[in-house]
Amino acid sequence: MKILGRMQVYLFFVSVLMAFGLFACGGDQQNPAAATTAVQAAATSLAAPSATQSSSQIPDQSPIMLPPMGWASWNAYGCNIDESLVKTAADTMSDGLKRDGPLMKAGYSYINVDDCWFAPTRDPQGNLVADPTRFPSGMKALGDYIHARGLKFGIYEVPAAETCAQRNNLYTGHTVPMGSLGHEAQDAKTFVAWGVDYVKYDWCTPDGTLEDQEAGFQKMRDALDNAAASVNRRIVYSINPNSFHADKTGRSYDWGQIADMWRTTEDITYATGVPGKQSTPDFSRIVNQNFYGNLFPEAQHTGVYNDPDMMLAGFGMSSDQDQTHMSLWAIAGAPLILGVDFTMPISPATMATLTNPEVLAVDQDGRGLEAIRAAEPKNGLGVWAKLLSGNGRRAVVLLNTTGSAASITVNWKDLGLDPVALANVRDVWAHSDLGSYASGYTAPDVPAGGSVMLTITGADDASKIHRATPGTKADGVARYTLNATTGGYIDIAYRNDGTSALKVPLILNEAVLTTVVLPVTAKHGQGKVTLFMPFKPGSNGLTFVLPNGAGNGTAIGDVTLIAGPQPALPPVAYEAENPANILQDAAIQACAICSGHAKVGNFVNSDSSLEFSGIVAAADGTYTVPVVYISADDGTGAPRAMNVSINNGPPVPVQFPGEGTWDFPILSSVQVTVPLKAGVANTIKFSMVPGNYGPDVDGLGQPLKQ
Repeated sequence: MKILGRMQVYLFFVSVLMAFGLFACGGDQQNPAAATTAVQAAATSLAAPSATQSSSQIPDQSPIMLPPMGWASWNAYGCNIDESLVKTAADTMSDGLKRDGPLMKAGYSYINVDDCWFAPTRDPQGNLVADPTRFPSGMKALGDYIHARGLKFGIYEVPAAETCAQRNNLYTGHTVPMGSLGHEAQDAKTFVAWGVDYVKYDWCTPDGTLEDQEAGFQKMRDALDNAAASVNRRIVYSINPNSFHADKTGRSYDWGQIADMWRTTEDITYATGVPGKQSTPDFSRIVNQNFYGNLFPEAQHTGVYNDPDMMLAGFGMSSDQDQTHMSLWAIAGAPLILGVDFTMPISPATMATLTNPEVLAVDQDGRGLEAIRAAEPKNGLGVWAKLLSGNGRRAVVLLNTTGSAASITVNWKDLGLDPVALANVRDVWAHSDLGSYASGYTAPDVPAGGSVMLTITGADDASKIHRATPGTKADGVARYTLNATTGGYIDIAYRNDGTSALKVPLILNEAVLTTVVLPVTAKHGQGKVTLFMPFKPGSNGLTFVLPNGAGNGTAIGDVTLIAGPQPALPPVAYEAENPANILQDAAIQACAICSGHAKVGNFVNSDSSLEFSGIVAAADGTYTVPVVYISADDGTGAPRAMNVSINNGPPVPVQFPGEGTWDFPILSSVQVTVPLKAGVANTIKFSMVPGNYGPDVDGLGQPLKQ
């Protein structure tokens, strides 16, 4: 299981548990004879609804903040931004004061001014000031202009001394450091006074540890919360912990406990600094870096979102590529922040792509979840699936990153749907019902480098649904145990009678996993939220830690494993980094996305090898063994390869196709067919194929007899 929080965060929550006298081996209370607490009583009332409050009254999903939709200035204009361009964007999006523009009607609502908006220096009181040449009316007036059109106003700053444009010498004549470092509270008050609704806060420095980033981002979060609360407003907080930072921390920490959305990858495009050619889209980069690199499903839920960056739809790619770009962001439940140049006419085809209501509905689904890869039919073909609100509803993208058109099949069993029951299939781009099918559906002609996007409505597989077993409960802590296969979705019933949403740390198998946001419920009412969990096969322990002072009106009730898409990757049964394995000219390396948080890599010379020992087989015979690996060569060039030999037998070459990038990798798997002997003494050795590099190996799955 991947630990998303830092060790000191875990120790903090351990101290919370100890303060309650509840941290003991086996999940038992230290004082099992203690009286029933208010939390226990509230949880009991949740688990057994009264006659006047039946389970059918629990909402399908509590209301959460949905992924923001809007526009930002950087991808189109970079540092060449001014008041006129921003007003043009607002007028185009809203159709001016008529507030009837197609983009605004589709749900796009934010106008975000990126870097290069500020004056060369702060004013004598140290306040931020708009550049008097570029923004002569000032930022308050610009915000008023945007608000008058029914839109919301966003702005850019950094927790460093210099902004990104200053660091890159893109903002001529603006050399005085203008970041918010040391001015957090002051700048937050300025933003509120200007009517800012959205702040993008960009690390943009190689300096600082992850702990420094946490502290810096939290400082502005607190400042914005305090300043906005004084006028009864809320500001969306978007952060980027990756810019210029050697450690790409976007997928290594659960930023949802600090921000509403966080960049998981590097920029989707690099600025050229040339007007009219500010951004050049690279479709391979969009898929391999920003989509694959955005995969972090256990952190996205209850109104906090992974952010794969501002979009490049409408920047000159083919219509199929634009549609795939939109499909991938929608299936990911990502913020949809456009970057189009509003000084140029938007073609009808591009407008139709950006405003397709069925695609946007997938992105804006009320559960707020990210898709997972549910199947890998073959190299370069993938089935990406998202659990939607309601019963038996899924969204699916069939992605083809090869150079040839291909058929791709989605099977109901991979989606958590009853494989026998009929399911209705709809093509969301064509707005066309494709019929009802049992077992699965095959798209016959997914274009090369393209995709097909479907919604599927069937019957949830009842065999996949069961409640977790409640454990001991006491003030502030609720424990559950749950049997699972690997990965899975849970519904959490809860009650929050407070006046604001509550953040509740969730510990999975004794490691801090994530922070769950529980919206306010009606007095004595019940809410429900959904999470994806990286369960291990077998028994899993869940511990919810309610913050001190949450009150008697807050409780966790039933926790239910529900039917949903299952991860395509098999669980790792044999870790590559196991000390019992034999490594030669290879290295154990940290890996945030890997099982056990480590991998074995550096297979770069002819002597490099990794030998797994102690592979178990029940009987002599032929077995298939999954190999989970990273080969992040952007899907280009020849696949990496290694020789595989069993029990010192002859080597057989195996190919490992590439996906993702090395900075933002994706785990993949291949099946190798091998002869094993009964017992526990089997060895599987990976060694070099001459002229090839090897992939990084996470581990082996459980061998299956053929």
